[in-house]
Amino acid sequence: MRFRQVGRCLLALLGASRAALAALPPEGESILTNDYGIDLYQGAVLSANRVIGLGGAFVAIADGTEGQAINPAATAARTPYSYGHFDYDMGVGLTFPSGIKNTDFWNSGSRTELPKTEGLNFLFLNLALQLQFGRWGLGLSTDFQQYSLSRGVVPMAGTEKDRLLGRIAIGNLQIAHSFLDGQLLLGVGLRTTGLSVTKETGTLLGSQELFSTVGTGFVTGFIWRPTDWQVRVGGAYRAGFDTRASPESTFVLYEDDLANRLYLPSRVTLPWDANLGFAAQLGPRPLNPRWVDPSTVLEPMRRYLEWRTHERERRLRQAEIALSPFETERERRRRVRKLRAELRAEEDLDDTERARVEKDLVRRLRERYHAQARFFVLVTTSLMISGTVNNAVGIESMLDRTVQRSGGQLSLSPHLGLETELWPNWLKIRGGTYLEPSRFESNQKGSRLHATFGFDQKVFAWDVFGAWPPDAEWRIGGSIDASRSYLAWGISIGMWH
Repeated sequence: MRFRQVGRCLLALLGASRAALAALPPEGESILTNDYGIDLYQGAVLSANRVIGLGGAFVAIADGTEGQAINPAATAARTPYSYGHFDYDMGVGLTFPSGIKNTDFWNSGSRTELPKTEGLNFLFLNLALQLQFGRWGLGLSTDFQQYSLSRGVVPMAGTEKDRLLGRIAIGNLQIAHSFLDGQLLLGVGLRTTGLSVTKETGTLLGSQELFSTVGTGFVTGFIWRPTDWQVRVGGAYRAGFDTRASPESTFVLYEDDLANRLYLPSRVTLPWDANLGFAAQLGPRPLNPRWVDPSTVLEPMRRYLEWRTHERERRLRQAEIALSPFETERERRRRVRKLRAELRAEEDLDDTERARVEKDLVRRLRERYHAQARFFVLVTTSLMISGTVNNAVGIESMLDRTVQRSGGQLSLSPHLGLETELWPNWLKIRGGTYLEPSRFESNQKGSRLHATFGFDQKVFAWDVFGAWPPDAEWRIGGSIDASRSYLAWGISIGMWH
């Protein structure tokens, strides 16, 4: 009897091992293997609110924190309202999908079951930090995505219904430099992506991480913006990569429940993508004004004041060693003290003059920026090409335990955006459209066309207790993205320019 039990256990283990190594079944059948990947292609525009409002057509006009995740060259883009050799900027944005009827979030052709009572279980958060030193720029941005999908499992009596929570974090670290007096920007960096799957079982058992994986790929980009021209051209390339599940990951869930047994993937794939765009601006407001580096303008004065400092040191050394035969030691010390006092007074005058000139330069740069005409109409376009992945399904397919292959063909996504300042110095509006391809061959509906809208509204001036310039003005913004079986909205806060 004991040998029969051992034999059954060995046969069960052998069967599970074969299932784990088996090929992915045909389309529409149950997933009974771990030998498959997750296609992390992102079709809908999930980014900063201005990017969403412009329909994702941002690679050519990328600047500031909003453009870092789109084009690494944006990190070195100096704006006319950047008045110092060193400058910094921060950004934050939130996007929420709306629970409309029959939502198809991934354009898979099937309904996505969004939670209706727990709003923060399906969100997209963007955080960005930018540091600039003259022609150099350093950028760090993070896109955090969280999904909580209903699996339709009916809990047993006396138990709580559990659910699976997927989290995707995409971090970008990049460095960029501007050439040709700021007309050509080149940037490189790294894109790190992590995916984790957590099982949550009400309030009794808490949560348990089942699966996690992390990988890193190379990114690069450029922006050409000829000074005083009203056009820009930009492009970016992000390499794709495969990541393997961590050794601690669980690969089979609900193993004793044949109806709900879940095979988690052995890898996650982020496809490569190439993005090329063009932008033109109409109206009197300049698109590519020349940026003035204050340190360059002040360089002659700095050299002159350094010479004066060395000259004072030379005079003091000479006075300390010179001793007249008709002068006592006491008289010599008195003469040196008097000279030191005169030199300190000269140094104070030089410092005062330096501060005055620097302050006057910043004032003139501010006046030049605020004197620019406000009216403009910006038209921007881009085309994104995304690569293929092998033997992969979507996140939704994994949770539904049914094969729906994803990423078997190249994806082309054109984008178009339009922006203007409707109420001068108070309100900007933007709109756009883009075609979202479907990565799923079984989706008979195919690609879908999106319509987007966004705005920025100036609210008040505040220097945040001196942390920002005295003329700092704040804004609130929002965006909406609507398409077939899809609706998302977002909010943001930042500086008004």
